[in-house]
Amino acid sequence: MDRRITAKEIIQTIVEAMHSALEPLVYSVLAPSIYQVHLGSSDFERLAGIFPRIVEETKLKLDQELDELNRGGIVKRLRRRFMKVDGVSYESAEGDWYISFQENADEDLEAGSFDVSIELTLPAQSELSGASTKRITFRRSSLGETRKIRETVEPRNQQNHSRSTPQPQTATPPIEEEETQRIFARLTYEDDKGKQTFQMTTNQIVIGRGGMEYWVDLRLYTSDDVSREHARLRRDPATGKFYIKDLSTQGTTVDDKTVPSSIEFVDGARKDINVELELPLKARIGLADVVFVNFSAIG
Repeated sequence: MDRRITAKEIIQTIVEAMHSALEPLVYSVLAPSIYQVHLGSSDFERLAGIFPRIVEETKLKLDQELDELNRGGIVKRLRRRFMKVDGVSYESAEGDWYISFQENADEDLEAGSFDVSIELTLPAQSELSGASTKRITFRRSSLGETRKIRETVEPRNQQNHSRSTPQPQTATPPIEEEETQRIFARLTYEDDKGKQTFQMTTNQIVIGRGGMEYWVDLRLYTSDDVSREHARLRRDPATGKFYIKDLSTQGTTVDDKTVPSSIEFVDGARKDINVELELPLKARIGLADVVFVNFSAIG
């Protein structure tokens, strides 16, 4: 009989991941705020009903861990008292905790194991380098051991004036230097993290929930009805026109009209047949009738 993953084990692994990925600055130490748990299908289905409770207790535990780090041990407290030395402050990088769950049906996970992926936005080291996003994936084995299996640091080249965390799309062709400073469109929406604003500064972005193998530009924190890679927006540099492509399972709309799906299954294989719809300069994009994005072209 396969070993079942427990909710307590998930919480413990998230806490381990937090401690392993602390990022020290001069006056503070940043803890990753964003955690995505990837579970095999059977464990995902079994635990789905208590995901909200797991999230609630994980946040409480993470808050407790930061409190302990900020208080420090007896030696640290005495040092502060008698030597009047201030310690650094341990803080959540985004000011809150964001925890989500993904069914990992397309990953070769050993029974009884699961992955926890974290994201941490690193501050710019200089005016030239800009901010970057660190992503680390930890795997909890069926034996209860946690190890790091993947780590990347990527430039954060999307401007976003909210606490959302858009991801660079590695398949996007290089952008001309003069274009990187331009804002082609503004997208406003509301997901589980509240009201958000995303500025499109490249000729192509992908919108969705993201996942292990789905690094999207605009990541949505919402229900599983929104696909990991839900829709793709493209700007034609020659004409300045915008186009949308539906890559989802639950559908995409523009001003309440259905966008034709660009996905076709050939001999059981999923294939993108490159079906696009031209976007008006202003449009309301619906993603599975769950999240609605107000799109506005600029310039």
